[in-house]
Amino acid sequence: MGGDACHPILPYMAQGANSSLEDAAVLGGVLSRVTHAAQIPLATQLYESIRQQRTEKLHEITFQQGEEFHLLDGPEQEERDRLLAKSFEPIDGLHGRWTHPKWQRWLWEYDAYEKVDRAFAADPFPES
Repeated sequence: MGGDACHPILPYMAQGANSSLEDAAVLGGVLSRVTHAAQIPLATQLYESIRQQRTEKLHEITFQQGEEFHLLDGPEQEERDRLLAKSFEPIDGLHGRWTHPKWQRWLWEYDAYEKVDRAFAADPFPES
């Protein structure tokens, strides 16, 4: 239901353990709102709706990076190297692609508890 058990991530972003912690925080937050057993299926659906888009994006990026990192020597590899070097050049006068605050915030400042609070407020479990 969480972490590498349900969505193992390739190592190209070092996000496997991190996503497991995010999963655990979201699952704990969702299950903490369960007041009776009949709500458990709703809780698992809410958990999935919160986590699916982010984990799909992480997978997409890691597969892309895996392909890029394992190119054979040649024109594609040389273009990859050129683009990778360029990705560290400032795009806003200060930051490159990998050090840009927008990218860093998306990757590292995910607030699992806030995601649960918003999702539950939008679609709380029925009491009966």
